[in-house]
Amino acid sequence: MRLFTRIFFCTIVVLTIAMSLQGFLLISADFQSSLETELQRTFYEAQMLRHSFRSGLYGKSHDIEDSHLLSLALYTRKLAADDDYLAVFRDCSECIYSSFPTGYEFIHNASENEDTYHAVTEKTNGCLRARVQTDFMHEETRITMYVSRNIQSVVDEKNERCDDFIKLYMLTFCVSSAILLVLSLMTVSPVNKLIKVTKNISDGMYSERANIKSNDEIGLLAEHFNAMADQIEQKICDLHNEAVKREEFSMSFAHELKTPLTSVIGYADMICSKSLSEDEIAYAANFIRSEGMRLESLSLKMMELIVCEKQDFTLIEVLFSECIQDLSDTLTPLAEKYGVNVTYEIQDEYVRIEPDLFKTLLINITDNSIKAGAKNIDIIGKSMGEKYEITVKDDGCGIPEDELSKITEAFYMVDKSRSGRQHGAGLGLAISSAIAKVHGTQLMYESEQGKGTQVKFVI
Repeated sequence: MRLFTRIFFCTIVVLTIAMSLQGFLLISADFQSSLETELQRTFYEAQMLRHSFRSGLYGKSHDIEDSHLLSLALYTRKLAADDDYLAVFRDCSECIYSSFPTGYEFIHNASENEDTYHAVTEKTNGCLRARVQTDFMHEETRITMYVSRNIQSVVDEKNERCDDFIKLYMLTFCVSSAILLVLSLMTVSPVNKLIKVTKNISDGMYSERANIKSNDEIGLLAEHFNAMADQIEQKICDLHNEAVKREEFSMSFAHELKTPLTSVIGYADMICSKSLSEDEIAYAANFIRSEGMRLESLSLKMMELIVCEKQDFTLIEVLFSECIQDLSDTLTPLAEKYGVNVTYEIQDEYVRIEPDLFKTLLINITDNSIKAGAKNIDIIGKSMGEKYEITVKDDGCGIPEDELSKITEAFYMVDKSRSGRQHGAGLGLAISSAIAKVHGTQLMYESEQGKGTQVKFVI
């Protein structure tokens, strides 16, 4: 079956079902409401007639004559509408008066309580009527009164509404069918355009886009199709950039290995092949040791970077003061070695962290400050409601503004000569950035040359 045929007939079927169900529910609800209203009116009328009948019994003894009850019933009947039925019984069995049709069968709803009412609807002589039964006690006599009202008008009104609905439904159906026919043709028309564009893209024309401008589902589909094509093109571009970045990473890593290895091999060859003095041997051995330490630092940092990017970590709640105490124990010897004053200003709160990684993050940031020539480093922690803000400030040489966006790239060093002397490989801040991602945050840098750097993050 063609798409046009399916759209047209499926819509017609749904429209038919929806309109029929809506009409049925509306008419049924209206009929039920009218029926309840008529029952309520019958109930109020029964209350009025009962009150009138009962008022005529005031002052009478328990031995009431039937003639008196009949007189009260006849008087009460005059108060009712002309087409109402009224019946009065003594003790549920003796009929005092009845205007109900001959042969009408009274079904008494017995109740142990006085002053009760029972309302029902029933068919009598082909008409729908509402009947209310009310019981009350006078002295030792139980009086039962039946009041029946003609509510056939409710049924007639319902039938009229059904006839009107059928006429309206047929008119609506014819008009809707014509409109749906036109809309179905308009809907199917742009599908062929989209099919053509899809075929062109599958043939390798990746820049092809669907030029369909409409506000219906097909237009939305074309818009999403174009967005999908843009995303695919962007992903291909990202993959290319990632490949370039990985190539640059590999080249940088190879370069970082080549430089110390070349020196190590050269000095080792010189020791083995030449007769050197003790001072020359000591100098060569010291250089080999220095470059070996650089290689060791590089391998450890590479391992940390790989671990941070490849593994999932469980964060636990730890008092921040405990983290700072552990950090202080580690940094004190390094700070004393370089003559750096490290101060701590913290609000003690529980933070969700991975302790070892978090310690590495702070050490890397602090170590970077030391390498930048800082003499004072401030570590500040303060609570921000459900978050906790940590700031590391130093008075080092600072970072040029145009370098800030690059400092978290692997192997990137602002001052290559200084980092080389201190066995740096340009991986510390890259590792710190990866650890920050593990904690669901990111490092924010503020720096001014000659005045220092500030690193801030929120966990």
